[in-house]
Amino acid sequence: MLKTDKKIIAKWLKLAGLVLASGFTGFIGWYTGVFTGRDLEQLGLPGGILWRIMFVVALAGCVTAYLRPKLAGILLLSTFIVMVIYIPSINLERFYAVFVSFLPFLIAGIFLLASWRLSKSGKV
Repeated sequence: MLKTDKKIIAKWLKLAGLVLASGFTGFIGWYTGVFTGRDLEQLGLPGGILWRIMFVVALAGCVTAYLRPKLAGILLLSTFIVMVIYIPSINLERFYAVFVSFLPFLIAGIFLLASWRLSKSGKV
């Protein structure tokens, strides 16, 4: 693969990861912000404080994604892993719903790590 091809692919992966992570983090922020007055656990979302913490971690991943895609990818993947492990431990019936609902963080994290890897090898 040519150096210019790697550069183009790395930029598109970074852009796709940024758009996906920012959009989904914005949605989660809006969702938790709307229900700040109410307890998220009363709505059937266990670990209401954990939702807010994971929102802050995902937001940090979005903010750092442009300059440091490796750090952003790690933050987004850690958000996915923590939510997929913690929430089903409380209520096993919600495992697939949680897995699918946090899938954008997994995909965005993989895109950002792939972008970092290609830019590292291609010196973007």
